[in-house]
Amino acid sequence: MNEFYGSDSNALHRTEMTPRIMKVSFYGAAEEVGRSCLMVSTGNANILLDAGLGNVNEQEGSEMRMPEITDETLGSIDAIVVTHAHLDHCCFVAHAYARGFSGKVYATKPTVELMKLQVADYVRISKPKEITGKVLRKLSGSYIYSEYRKPIFIKGVKVEFINAGHILGSAMIRLSYGGKSLLYTGDMNLQSSLVLNGADMNGISADTLIMESTYGGDADVFGSRETRAAGMVKSINETILQGGKVIIPSFGIGRSQEVLMLLHGAMERGQLQRTPIYVDGAIGKIMKIHRQNLRYCRKDVRSAMQSDKNFEFVGKRDRNRIAKGGSCIVVTTSGMMKGGPVIFYLRKLAGDPNNKLIIVGYQAEGTPGRLIRDGAKEVELDGKMLQIRLKIEQHRIMAHSDRMMLDRTPEMVRGVRKIFLVHGDIEKQRSLGTHMSPRYATIVPKIGETYTA
Repeated sequence: MNEFYGSDSNALHRTEMTPRIMKVSFYGAAEEVGRSCLMVSTGNANILLDAGLGNVNEQEGSEMRMPEITDETLGSIDAIVVTHAHLDHCCFVAHAYARGFSGKVYATKPTVELMKLQVADYVRISKPKEITGKVLRKLSGSYIYSEYRKPIFIKGVKVEFINAGHILGSAMIRLSYGGKSLLYTGDMNLQSSLVLNGADMNGISADTLIMESTYGGDADVFGSRETRAAGMVKSINETILQGGKVIIPSFGIGRSQEVLMLLHGAMERGQLQRTPIYVDGAIGKIMKIHRQNLRYCRKDVRSAMQSDKNFEFVGKRDRNRIAKGGSCIVVTTSGMMKGGPVIFYLRKLAGDPNNKLIIVGYQAEGTPGRLIRDGAKEVELDGKMLQIRLKIEQHRIMAHSDRMMLDRTPEMVRGVRKIFLVHGDIEKQRSLGTHMSPRYATIVPKIGETYTA
């Protein structure tokens, strides 16, 4: 049975397809974080919103989890609309083409450029057999750029991209058809970050809200960005003054740019000890895309985003020098410590209690990052066990709305009557759903369920 927290059970009535209505089917990110994928259907169109992959517990195997959507359904889809370029929202697109989808992929320009990097990295690392060169060529010719607040039409459905404040080019998606409207938040952040303006909620209306709930738990209230940043800078200074090194694993897209701007600003203001800041992994390529799309960034950060002052972008040939050298800060991928250069730095530096690991982002269950964050003294990295003796701290660099912001979101969307909670751990979804239930019919859908929007 689905989780339902509203007072109007008629809001959940499932209806067979009739003209001038929208139905929503959930194929991923239901009662879970990851593999975001849902379909909005009308009498004329089937539109897939996001096509992502999910993390897998080590015990379950090494392959990424796919949305639970059939090849037949994929063949019926007219278009895929992607909210942003994180793997759990976009990297299933290549599989969709391999399995029968033949339409176009709509996204903002930065999302398309970042998505191309993400898909290429995913294919290079995971080597899925069905993703052939022919499939990738089809995908590369399928992208269509969309602009914020400039509606497009897909088989009679009005589609609007609205800034979501999550990462560069991220968008909420508003669909309207037959007098009804739906807003899908994707991943969103109401609070402005150092790099991006917060989600643009100005003048939005929708009958149905499909809302993320990553940080929807009772304890997920994180305070101001400034307070969190000050705590992180203080922690880094403590380690640098003691002669240690600081490793900051970070998602290449979004979180790493925020971390770099935080460190740059603190150093320029004299708040952060002068020390080398090394940037490793895919972050350099991703920074280049940011610099080519500065109009999507806050005006007051554009100059700093174009400068390499205070940073040294490094690669494989530099790593031994860095590990053997003096105090420094290393910002590197991957954010959940499943792969990337962070594995090298942990192997070299995790045995020294003078060093510090600062976790800034979400750590999915079953990942090395989650195990380390939760206090594991020994973890397996790339098939080898590693003793964890360095200090571990978590300083959140938020790219999502916290519980307080999520609770406010429906109030900022005029006309909402029904809410679906997606992209969150089930306990957090239940908590948020219970809290919202006096005001809205609130639903936590399950994989494979279909509802009238």
